Amino acid sequence: KDFVTPSPLILMKIFDENKHILKIDTSRIKIFLAAPCASEPCALLPVSLSSSQVQWHAATETTPFTIEYQPSNLVDGVYTLRVEGKDGKNNSSGTIPYQIQFTIKNETSLTISDPYPNPFSTSLFFKIVITGDNVPDAFDMQVITANGKLVTHYANYSDVPFHVGTNLLTWDGTDQGGNKLPGGVYIYK
Repeated sequence: KDFVTPSPLILMKIFDENKHILKIDTSRIKIFLAAPCASEPCALLPVSLSSSQVQWHAATETTPFTIEYQPSNLVDGVYTLRVEGKDGKNNSSGTIPYQIQFTIKNETSLTISDPYPNPFSTSLFFKIVITGDNVPDAFDMQVITANGKLVTHYANYSDVPFHVGTNLLTWDGTDQGGNKLPGGVYIYK
């Protein structure tokens, strides 16, 4: 149920260990999308593989069969995507269809959850969730001591290229010079 942009690019790969029977067309592949609805479960509607929102590429000896699906201007809510596939010998890709859920929120927002684990010994993670159609133009986060001394600084995506959805920013407990800091209280802003 991670957040994605309202016009996401969904990449599906179907591969077969048998390199002698390559998947070269969309036969035996089905894609379904359930949009947000008032009552659960929402109806899974088929996605036309001949739609302008769908592009596919035949498998080769070195690359799997791929489908790129890019719906546009999706409304807010939780979506369900289901993919069913069979190989050239009509073997199913699994015992159950592959299914995921994702969330659309058109309003641009940035949320930082409480860092974890807290306390930590080797690494601390900041979970940063971005919603909307684009990442913010600028980002600035500082870790400081309880006395207000700057410890480390993350600015303008220099360390992590953010995307719409969940991003993880890692801090290893060192200062900007790479020196390990003592245990204590640190503040982020």
